[in-house]
Amino acid sequence: MVGGEFVTETAHLKTEGDLRGTFSPIEDGAILVLGSGQSDRAETLTARFTVDDDLPGDFFWEDKAVPLQDTREMRAGLRRAYQDFYKLVEQGRGDEILELARPLWARAGATLAGGKSAEDYIGGKDGLRRFSRNPGDGSTLAPLGISDDPLGDSLEFMADHRLVRIRPDPLRWRFPPEQNRNDMRSSLVFFRDAEGSWHLGDIVRN
Repeated sequence: MVGGEFVTETAHLKTEGDLRGTFSPIEDGAILVLGSGQSDRAETLTARFTVDDDLPGDFFWEDKAVPLQDTREMRAGLRRAYQDFYKLVEQGRGDEILELARPLWARAGATLAGGKSAEDYIGGKDGLRRFSRNPGDGSTLAPLGISDDPLGDSLEFMADHRLVRIRPDPLRWRFPPEQNRNDMRSSLVFFRDAEGSWHLGDIVRN
């Protein structure tokens, strides 16, 4: 943005640089620059945006997910859901991963990527390779990082206790020591339906 025009456009949000107001400093405000750890002054700017709201409505899980109670039985079911997904990754069953994640990747393609299909959003076979034992970036799938005892898992509940995940994310890939890189992790979020079956609610590779 420095020295450039304040004009930007994404799939469903755009501004033509029609600024309303001026820069105004934030008292004692600063932003942290990733990588260097240095800080810089922070300022606010008000701009007018045009929003294309022709988007899918509710998330696909909203009419299926039931509120979860933190019980031993619930924790055991959540762990099985993680273990089942891990097995798909370990065995390189990308087509099955795609089918599990299709509803959420299709919505992300529609809302974030200008109407892409689930396959196009994830990048087809090459994209699915990221969810395999050896993704091709030098990393290797690590053992699933869950505790020996379900009561030892640290859980994060979301969406009025209808979504849940284990923290830190137990699905991860390790790089060789010489690469000096942190583990690559995938955040899996699950929900349970009224019949007691577990389903994937979100997946983010970071």
